[in-house]
Amino acid sequence: MWKSIVLLWLLLMPFSPVSDPAQANKDTVPTGAIDEIRIGGANLRLGMPKEEALSDLGRYYALQIPRGTVGDSWIILDKTHSETLVGNVEFRAGKLHSAIKFWTDTNKDYSGPEAAEIVYKVFSELVSRGNRNCKVSTSTTLPPSGPGHLESRETDFTCGHRQVAVILSWQSSSGYIQINESLSAEPYWNAQ
Repeated sequence: MWKSIVLLWLLLMPFSPVSDPAQANKDTVPTGAIDEIRIGGANLRLGMPKEEALSDLGRYYALQIPRGTVGDSWIILDKTHSETLVGNVEFRAGKLHSAIKFWTDTNKDYSGPEAAEIVYKVFSELVSRGNRNCKVSTSTTLPPSGPGHLESRETDFTCGHRQVAVILSWQSSSGYIQINESLSAEPYWNAQ
């Protein structure tokens, strides 16, 4: 487990999306690519009509409204393994407001190379969509004293409306990695 954490830390440390900040504002990306997220075969964009987004997702995934949800949120599940959560979407006024894609499955224990490959894929997609001017932040959740409490460390890469979270969590000796990509109509930070 610690090898996985160290490998992931080494992989993430040299992240430098822009060597020349003046290049961050150049329009080298197809229009709308920054405001899109691909979940399986569905290409979702902020502001798209709810019916269109749910129809696109429904071709590939099972969709459910979580119990007790306030608002218009849907969870996205694998059709063949209904316990596998793929992501979720939220709509406001009939338009896509936010989407989250889970790149990892919390039911799987990833090796260091597997985790590094996922991180590589996430950031390759992030850069290919034109996200260059990004901010990095970290946080740690320390457990109360005593055995059995959950501890986590999170690294967030935020690029305006898009965020990638790499979360390492463990309880006692067992641990897991979670990598999520999210897109929101409300920017996570102002890149200007």
